[in-house]
Amino acid sequence: MVEAYNGVEALAYYEKLEQGAVSLENLPEVVLLDLNMHVMDGWDFFETFKKRFPKYFSQTKIFILSSSINPLMKPELKKKRIL
Repeated sequence: MVEAYNGVEALAYYEKLEQGAVSLENLPEVVLLDLNMHVMDGWDFFETFKKRFPKYFSQTKIFILSSSINPLMKPELKKKRIL
């Protein structure tokens, strides 16, 4: 299990995977993504991860968590083809 406290840390981990500094045996199968993270929020992480690491993105199940009860979030998730 790998822990990242924000999107920047998570992307740095995937960068290490890409460079071979971390074994692909340690490729996360699941990401629990908080949309309300500090430093880089979940939306930014999701879009950046999808663009920079498409091969890992396609192999990873992402579960989105949020403390928000904003009803406008659901259409946004559908628009991004997340929901």
